[in-house]
Amino acid sequence: MLERLHEHIHAIAPDHRLVDLTEKLGGLRLRVENPAGAVDTLRPLIASAQAEAMRTCEFCGVPGRIRTRNDSPMGWRKTVCDTCHSSWSTHRLMIVRGVVRTRNG
Repeated sequence: MLERLHEHIHAIAPDHRLVDLTEKLGGLRLRVENPAGAVDTLRPLIASAQAEAMRTCEFCGVPGRIRTRNDSPMGWRKTVCDTCHSSWSTHRLMIVRGVVRTRNG
């Protein structure tokens, strides 16, 4: 998803600069600076990617939804599918420096 978004942004604004890319409350946050002034053209692309991120499991890329560990009413929110939710809830699945890792035990 991010590679596809980057290709679209680069085609519109080759001079763009990625200022911020984070995950927050299970969603994608992205901020781009563009000296060429194509912000209004980029805004719908970024909004579309943010909406897609809220429906895509952060671990495996299949359809998912925003959840907390063990579906508790409070806690860290991530977009996960039903399959990955169990492993994430028991701390056996994590993302370390952008790489999905599993912990046995």
